[in-house]
Amino acid sequence: MTTLKGWKYGFASPFKAEIYFISTRIITWFGWGTPGPFRLREIDEVHDYHDADDSEEDVREINLSVEEIGIALATIVAFSDNDPSDAEIGIIREYFSFENAESLQKKMKDADYVYPDELPKIEPAIKKALDEVSREVQIKTLAIGYKAAKADGRIDSGELEIIKGYCEEYVIGIAELANYFRR
Repeated sequence: MTTLKGWKYGFASPFKAEIYFISTRIITWFGWGTPGPFRLREIDEVHDYHDADDSEEDVREINLSVEEIGIALATIVAFSDNDPSDAEIGIIREYFSFENAESLQKKMKDADYVYPDELPKIEPAIKKALDEVSREVQIKTLAIGYKAAKADGRIDSGELEIIKGYCEEYVIGIAELANYFRR
């Protein structure tokens, strides 16, 4: 283009001409983001770092086993409407032993939590424990919670919101949970 623009000057023009080709096609194959979630930190007024998602409440530490995570999550889902059905309780009993349920109750009691009423308060401990297990265990645990949610033939909005929250946190699709036990 510079050559054509400089034609009338004997092809020795000091002016440059450039052509840029821009595609407006949407690129869908390009991966964006990070392979896993990351935590954001913010600086408070005294320049001391703290986690952005920490609440001001007194948070008591509970370390959960894989089975206890599943029991806690399935129980949170089952009790979300304050009226767990026999089918929902049956799913919890089908996948988890009585000893694991007793262990979870003891850990909650030792941390001054009331089981099952204050299970939602230990969600940070559930998420911390889920962060430390493999993706397959995360999917299995959430699939059991999903199965408990739909055990009575319907999933109410509260149950679905709990499951969706965990799915978004761990980038797992609801369809993946629904099909887990069909493998």
